[in-house]
Amino acid sequence: MAAANEKILNTQEDARLDILNWIAENLRIIDKNGVLTKLNPNVGQLKLHNTINLQRSRGLPVRIILLKPRQVGWSTWSEAEGFSEVHNRPNRSAMAVSADADATDAIFKMTQLFEAELPPSIKRPKDNSNRKELIYSAPHRSRFIAQTAGKDVLGRGSTVHFLHCSEVAFWANAKEQLAALFQMVPSKPDTTIILESTANGVGGAFYDMFWQAVERIKENPGDYSGFIPVFFPWHEFPEYQTALPQGYVLEPDEDEIELIRRYNLSDEQLYWRRLKIQELGGDVALFKQEYPATAREA
Repeated sequence: MAAANEKILNTQEDARLDILNWIAENLRIIDKNGVLTKLNPNVGQLKLHNTINLQRSRGLPVRIILLKPRQVGWSTWSEAEGFSEVHNRPNRSAMAVSADADATDAIFKMTQLFEAELPPSIKRPKDNSNRKELIYSAPHRSRFIAQTAGKDVLGRGSTVHFLHCSEVAFWANAKEQLAALFQMVPSKPDTTIILESTANGVGGAFYDMFWQAVERIKENPGDYSGFIPVFFPWHEFPEYQTALPQGYVLEPDEDEIELIRRYNLSDEQLYWRRLKIQELGGDVALFKQEYPATAREA
């Protein structure tokens, strides 16, 4: 299977069919333990990939807005999808836009790692660039560019086929920036826009767009056009649990009893939650923002 997945995907049909396995076989990341490893999707990343395919399989433009807890891997998977787009298909353009310069550096370094660690048999020649930009040489000519949302004018004048906007709730001028970016992406089935963010209180462009998408889906449950809202509660992420110390007896308080009733949380999940709240200075409200159980809670 590995040999089959390491081929360069030259058609749209092949790329869409094999993209999950292609990413898992060919892309590498530095994991949370500092180890270079294959990008095998976790449960949250599979949820994102499957949501993308809800629209792709129906011949619709992919438009997704993600409200996430910390460290679920949605930004990483979005970059992997965008990198796959430009690596496997000629004359395509992908753009990642981040909240600040540090985040932009991190995203571009991830893309550089994807490229550097590809199997030699599928590497492509590249052009040099002084910007945060990966440009494949002719005749392929696809490119990936990373930018920061803080710029006064962002991305006007070029066409983008895959747009990933990261931590949008923290953009200073999100409404104006998104309006300009959206005009760069054709309203065609073969394009993708992914907006993702952790929560940043009530109000703002990301907040408004997420709840507008929720209301649209409620009114038209079978309509997959337009932005699909996706939320991932912290307690569904397998990593968010910690083994209790030997002899430790967890006696749930009133809030934890309610969480057990609502979500059937285990002692290991509750213990992880306690430790994380301590790490956040005992601020339960901040925990709910960073690791929400529901979209409204975020």
